[in-house]
Amino acid sequence: MLETQIDKKLWNSIKKNYESRSFSESIIDAIYFLSNLIRDKTGLESDGAALIGQAFGGAQPLIKVNALQTESEINVQKGLEQILRGIYQAIRNPRSHDRFEDSQKEADAIITFIDYLRSVIDHSKTQFSEVEFMNRVFDSNFVPNNRYAELLVEEIPKRKRLNFAIEVYKKKETGDGKKLGVFIHAILKQFSEEEATQFFTVISDELSTVTEEKIIRLNLQIVPFEMWHRIREISRIRIENTLMESMTDGKYSINLNRCKGGSLASWVAWGKIKYFTFIEDVIGILVKKLESTDRTEVEYVLRYFWDDIIENIELPNYSFYRILKQRLKDGDKKIYIKLEDLFIWDPEETEFYKAIKEEYEGFQEKEESQELDIDDDDLPF
Repeated sequence: MLETQIDKKLWNSIKKNYESRSFSESIIDAIYFLSNLIRDKTGLESDGAALIGQAFGGAQPLIKVNALQTESEINVQKGLEQILRGIYQAIRNPRSHDRFEDSQKEADAIITFIDYLRSVIDHSKTQFSEVEFMNRVFDSNFVPNNRYAELLVEEIPKRKRLNFAIEVYKKKETGDGKKLGVFIHAILKQFSEEEATQFFTVISDELSTVTEEKIIRLNLQIVPFEMWHRIREISRIRIENTLMESMTDGKYSINLNRCKGGSLASWVAWGKIKYFTFIEDVIGILVKKLESTDRTEVEYVLRYFWDDIIENIELPNYSFYRILKQRLKDGDKKIYIKLEDLFIWDPEETEFYKAIKEEYEGFQEKEESQELDIDDDDLPF
């Protein structure tokens, strides 16, 4: 029986027509299977003679059936290309355009030969090697700029890009988050809407349960924040809440020159929090920290999130005005400098300027109380 003599996947592709004795249709099914095999291996989208020429022809064919080093090997490559062209021209095309009544014997002979061609292609090599490309993406010399990443993506067959991107994402813990972010951003630009949805589904599934800060941080580096909304809402809100909790704990020590709390949230500083689902809650946390008597909390906001507050806060915000006015009365020079930089571009007639004008124009610097140079990690309790 033919079923036991050919590849199982090929049999499944022809089974329906073959068992119903539509032998000509089963031959067409087998050639369709062969075409898809070549497309999957190369990433090409063409068909027929054009597909064969692009896949097997030229000095550097996409599919190599041997090393192409001797004249004999080159002839084998060319011969296989010609045989495959003949399969389309002499077998598929006539049966697609005219009525044929192939016998079971004829179908068995043709399909068995197609199975032989299938085995040759299965064991051939392609220019694209997932292992090789994976090494190039995770290469320590990967150039973290958009053009380099775009050129790398162009070398990945179109049909393989989604699965390759998913594999890169799964291996992210072994790579550099910044570099992986550049690569993922480049490959996302080449996705169809459906492919992008599938990719973000993978991310959403992980973010629905992940608790390790390292994994969350890598996701924040990898996911382009202008696409943050594509993550499933329940996963997105969960991670945003984790970041808001980190932000609430945020402290920055000038003396130690590092975060003493809230380091995870610092990864969404400088323009990313505007994509949060509940941006008003985020601004509320940050504004409240400006009022803290703990100077490290104020420094945390000034270092990471001042511009985000100014960009996203809805004015008039009387709580914000009140805190700024008090800080100016207290002689807080850093707040004054932040406002000074802002008002270079903000005309004096704005409501914001008017709300704090008296305290701003009457500002007098006062000496800051010294932050105790104590590292929490050194405390014995």
